Amino acid sequence: MIDGLSAVFLVCFGFGFIMVLLSMLTGVGHLSFHLGDLHIHFGHVGHADLHGGSPAIGHIAHASDGATPFNAMSILTFITWFGGIGYLLHGPFGVWGGVSALAALLAGLAAAALVFRFLARVLLPQSVPLDPADYLLEGQVGRVSSPIRADGVGEIIYSQRGRRRAMGARSATGVALPHDAEVVIVAVKGGLALVEPWEQFVNNRPGDHDDSALKGGALGVDLPATSGGKEQGS
Repeated sequence: MIDGLSAVFLVCFGFGFIMVLLSMLTGVGHLSFHLGDLHIHFGHVGHADLHGGSPAIGHIAHASDGATPFNAMSILTFITWFGGIGYLLHGPFGVWGGVSALAALLAGLAAAALVFRFLARVLLPQSVPLDPADYLLEGQVGRVSSPIRADGVGEIIYSQRGRRRAMGARSATGVALPHDAEVVIVAVKGGLALVEPWEQFVNNRPGDHDDSALKGGALGVDLPATSGGKEQGS
């Protein structure tokens, strides 16, 4: 016969184990579920949100910006080990309830600390925050790899984040652009880049600017080589 404390340990172990398993299957702690008005979300590593219908509940935790002991995986690991060790000690081994709970608490904290140490020392340092500016196409300098007719579509190549990429393009000014012409992406519409000749783009900017400074500095882009080709290095 399972007593009340053993049942608590079993519930903790079962809940924690299932949640850890699901979080691994869905991508290291990405879970979201509702309990009435309560919304619980376990994001990626180091992220946990708890929301409710009452302002008193509000936003309890949000630690996605860095390592924190109170992250989703550490919490689930604590619950799992607390329940598993507690049940083994109190059930099969017949250890007194208070001692079992204390030992389970210490075991859970130790396991959670190991998980946190692994996340902070191994996983999080390797993660790189995504900066939308790194993927902005407007302002990228490229070259025409397939001639662009005045009213037609051609192709350009450009370099972004160290990789050569190719994209369909139209002339933003309605002027035909020959092969190997240097251009600037001024907009993206319908999956096509609208481009201007580099010289025209520079001349339209007010004030005097150094050509090389604009290319490598103000626009913040990597200049592609003169030879054309599809995306490379991906």
